[in-house]
Amino acid sequence: ALMARGEGDRGGMLAVQAPLADVERVMKEEKLDLVIANKNAPAQFVLSGRTGEIKRAADCFTKRSLKNTPLQVSAAFHSPLVAGAQKEFAAALEKTKFNKPQSRVYANKTGSAYPESTDRVREILSWQLASPVEFTAMVEKMYADGTRIFLEVGPGARLTGLASSILAGKEH
Repeated sequence: ALMARGEGDRGGMLAVQAPLADVERVMKEEKLDLVIANKNAPAQFVLSGRTGEIKRAADCFTKRSLKNTPLQVSAAFHSPLVAGAQKEFAAALEKTKFNKPQSRVYANKTGSAYPESTDRVREILSWQLASPVEFTAMVEKMYADGTRIFLEVGPGARLTGLASSILAGKEH
């Protein structure tokens, strides 16, 4: 709902199936004005930015035979293009009661467990809207902290596949 009021180009997102070094090389060579918004797996990254730049990026990756898919999203999430909504989101979070976590809950912005301070939880959560998603680092940290069971709730098995590719060769 917050994004619905935005004006102008709210941007888009592009998933790229390639190692990080390849994604970064193409971005540098083509001077793509995008951010790596999601680090989903060792060979899956999502770029975020202005619509025209997303289209140009798709052409650049396709020319190099790197699989890419435009995502059906309403905005360039996890990028500066949505930072304007962060203030409203933070204000909404201020009105929400947060209890001290009873178990570890991990933040995709930091890749680590949320702190005990509810004010810090609100702050980190509010910035996740415009910050890159460190999914790979988060799953690796969860594993390092002893997590071996990852449960996906909902349709499909996308996160299960990502977690399995991150933890390839490790018991989970």
